[in-house]
Amino acid sequence: MAKNLEFKAHCQSLESLYPRLSDLKATHRETINQIDTYFYVTQVKDPSILEIYKPRLKLREISETGEGWLIYYERPNHNESRYSQYQLSEVTNPSTLKTLLTVALGIETIVQKQREVWMFKNTRIHLDTVTDLGQFIELETVFQGQTEAEAIDEHQHVKNTLHLGTADPVAVSYSDLVMQKSGSISGTPASQDLGESKMNYSTYQKILEGYEGVDSIKRSKLLRIYLHIPSLPKLRAIRASLTELKKTFRLPDGSLMCLSNGK
Repeated sequence: MAKNLEFKAHCQSLESLYPRLSDLKATHRETINQIDTYFYVTQVKDPSILEIYKPRLKLREISETGEGWLIYYERPNHNESRYSQYQLSEVTNPSTLKTLLTVALGIETIVQKQREVWMFKNTRIHLDTVTDLGQFIELETVFQGQTEAEAIDEHQHVKNTLHLGTADPVAVSYSDLVMQKSGSISGTPASQDLGESKMNYSTYQKILEGYEGVDSIKRSKLLRIYLHIPSLPKLRAIRASLTELKKTFRLPDGSLMCLSNGK
């Protein structure tokens, strides 16, 4: 997959960045309105990535041109600059594809924003005004033949020139912020919501595989639910699905873990 080096931060005033963009000698490319529809990602090729990334799939529609792009990406939730791996494809009929993906996967959330796109060499500088969230700046240093060291140097130069060292960083996607604001994400790590247990995906998978009361179909459904954690409604859905089973499971190390904490 293609790779970017990315950084995102809150911005009190996008206008305050214009003199710094001039100092950087960045060029304004376009100002566009985007609608990003995020779909549930229920399965991934390598489940081990779920302990590092939250995979995301979105359909981007650009109001001014009618363009559409289907974008899949994997990016860790870190405050500092982080790598994002992605795959994208232009879509000729985005409305038809959106209907199809809505039926097949379901919509997780929708993000609407106005984006000013500025360029400095291989770095895209986004000045975003996101509906219901506010203003942000986002950097995407695209890997296009330069060495990793060259990409990092360019990325850091942009951050320094725009005075982003003291900015309020954002670790997550706009989609996560929208869901947090709407209350569809609890903001509490799943391991904490499940009581004292520190249960990760691989442990949960082993539990279900080793419990004879869970057939392959139910196990598949429960694992698909798990992919969307953290989300209190889905945690409760897991518990509801387990009501016909014992409330306590034996972990691979022999210890017992209770999945019910009264919520």
